[in-house]
Amino acid sequence: GCHFLAKTPIDYQEKNGTKITVTLKGLKGGHSGVEINNNRVNADTLAGRFLNHIRQFCEFDIIDINGGDKDNAIPNKCTIELCVYDVHLFRRNAEEYLNIIKSEISDRECDFTFSFEKGENASFKVLSDEIKDKLIFALTCVPNGVLEMSAEIAGLVQTSLNLGILKIENDILSFHFGLRSNK
Repeated sequence: GCHFLAKTPIDYQEKNGTKITVTLKGLKGGHSGVEINNNRVNADTLAGRFLNHIRQFCEFDIIDINGGDKDNAIPNKCTIELCVYDVHLFRRNAEEYLNIIKSEISDRECDFTFSFEKGENASFKVLSDEIKDKLIFALTCVPNGVLEMSAEIAGLVQTSLNLGILKIENDILSFHFGLRSNK
């Protein structure tokens, strides 16, 4: 396998709102070389799907995001810290959508859960709108999982890609990938 890192510097802005920490957890995860063809849900890309959907219904900004701890493992948890401007609207829409996701993936990810933790109402350093949009776009569009199966050997994964680590650290947004190919 090959491991690579994509990173970008972050621009910030100050916003006043309520801090909400959303945790997506209980996914099976596993080694990306062994479990990649078992249709496991990646917590990082699931976070992107969630953020992309929820922004249609309410305004928020991203304070922090952190998912996965090894580039060769499928992340089973992702934590997102948000600055929210209408807590009730956010919570209602977020809970409704995450319950839809939970139902959708329950056959393969039966232990998936999510939680919300309401924090203080204050001023927060959040990602700029441009970085927020790019992050959500990347998380919803990045290839992830099995990319190609072997034409010669039944059931053998030929090529796969896994977003193993997503984090913000020292004003840098980084994506750590594991790429595997049997070619």
